[in-house]
Amino acid sequence: MEAGIPQIRISTERVYDFKAGKKGTYIILADRLWPRGVRKESLPLDYWAKEWAPSPELRKRFHEGEIDFRQFRIAYRKELGQHRDAIVDFFRKYAPSSIVLLYGLKDREHNNAAVLKEILEEWMA
Repeated sequence: MEAGIPQIRISTERVYDFKAGKKGTYIILADRLWPRGVRKESLPLDYWAKEWAPSPELRKRFHEGEIDFRQFRIAYRKELGQHRDAIVDFFRKYAPSSIVLLYGLKDREHNNAAVLKEILEEWMA
């Protein structure tokens, strides 16, 4: 059986509320689009995970209310599964002990970072 991601403490945080200074924490922007009103030089990212974000089509369907969060979650988990090897390799290479997944949505529970966190926790060895 293939080993998963090493054990990592994972948290999510809205990019607009994020305060730098979490020493030793790997900061990942989990959105495909850069957050409005945030200057790139003001956000101390270690990685912008555009390719792990929901596809533009899925993002649009969710934001326009065509699908609910349950349907979004199912579809997004399927999309993430297609990137599993690359994501696992990324975490093996960088081996952070903790990460913060940043997202732009106002809803703190129903967003792509929450789903990504859920998947990453499942993939940990």
